[in-house]
Amino acid sequence: MARDENFLKMIEIAGEIFQGIAYESVPGVLDENIAFVTFGHSTSIWKHLTNDQSCWIDELDSIKGNGPDGPSDLCKGLGMCRDAIKVNKNPLEAYNRCISARIVLITNGNISDSSEQPESFKNREKARHQAYSLVEELTHGNHKVFCVPLCSYDSPRYRFLEKLAHQGSGCIVRPDDIQHITRYHRKILWALRVESCHPGVYISEGTFITEILKGSKLPFTDGEVEDMMEIVANSDRLGYSRASDKTGRFEDPYDDLPPLGTRVKQGEHWREDVFKEHHCGPGTGTVIGQEAGSVWVEWDGCEDLKHYKYKYGLNKYYEVRVHDRPRTPEEGKPFMVGCCITRIEWEEDEPDDPLGYGLVFITNPYFETFGVRWKNGDASYYKYNFVCCVQEELPSPWCFGPE
Repeated sequence: MARDENFLKMIEIAGEIFQGIAYESVPGVLDENIAFVTFGHSTSIWKHLTNDQSCWIDELDSIKGNGPDGPSDLCKGLGMCRDAIKVNKNPLEAYNRCISARIVLITNGNISDSSEQPESFKNREKARHQAYSLVEELTHGNHKVFCVPLCSYDSPRYRFLEKLAHQGSGCIVRPDDIQHITRYHRKILWALRVESCHPGVYISEGTFITEILKGSKLPFTDGEVEDMMEIVANSDRLGYSRASDKTGRFEDPYDDLPPLGTRVKQGEHWREDVFKEHHCGPGTGTVIGQEAGSVWVEWDGCEDLKHYKYKYGLNKYYEVRVHDRPRTPEEGKPFMVGCCITRIEWEEDEPDDPLGYGLVFITNPYFETFGVRWKNGDASYYKYNFVCCVQEELPSPWCFGPE
């Protein structure tokens, strides 16, 4: 980290990143903890994981005045980042998902080994392969590496950083596109928010997802929306692990259990002494998920929207049973969980609606969307302006099981 124009440019870019992250932060929801790692003749962590935004700027001023001088050992810096991440016991969480840390590397791409001797070609290649191994190790924890290059875009150093970022599941971020870094976690936050409110939504429903994201009134670019759609549809595969167990909610993989949307009430083996505080309305609810031999239920009239699990065939116990009445919508709330709807319009060449009746199994006032499990087995999401008719007298689409 020689004290030259590049050094001052690094400080300037780091300051822009800090300001951008501070602007994008959401207190109580998205507070980023940042660690400062510098590497030159010495490699050290200046500040280990703080979300104090004034501290970020103060530390940056200290680095500007007292930071390490001399040739940089990139591999030691990456190793220090890896170790800083390992000791962090409080990873960032949002909407019941863990968001892994990212590494932002601001450098001119001049790698060196720990020797004080002048670099040889052999030493450079050895150090580069070590750097590739380090960033690959970081990707095992879903940590991504972004490189901000301070070198010519047609130079070997740039190509090295490009490969390094690719190896680290990140990308090259040019100094004039710092927004890609500062908005990175905000982009993930919104994608996970959409995913948590629309579990099971498919990437094929791209128009629907795009409409929701662009309706957020945040100036997301088309590229960001595309990235967010991928996160929404593949959050588990992409490594955004669940922060707590939500197994079974908004899933219905078992054919021998009542599917999403099925109406239920107290069953033959209902245990009043155990379940007396579970429902707070008329004693009817809606199936919002399945587990082996059990169903998850959301009870009508419960403002806290808590979900409870009950046996449905497990060890021949039936704590709830199927109910044949849909929920009666309240005035001004047509899309309540448990309401039965039919479509008003469908293809003219179809004599009957192929979807049949549907029951609402999830609603989200924030995005003004709701999910419907149709009689034919399809589950889809719609905006509040979806043209449909709420049925109050028809039986629910699924009526089976012990009465």
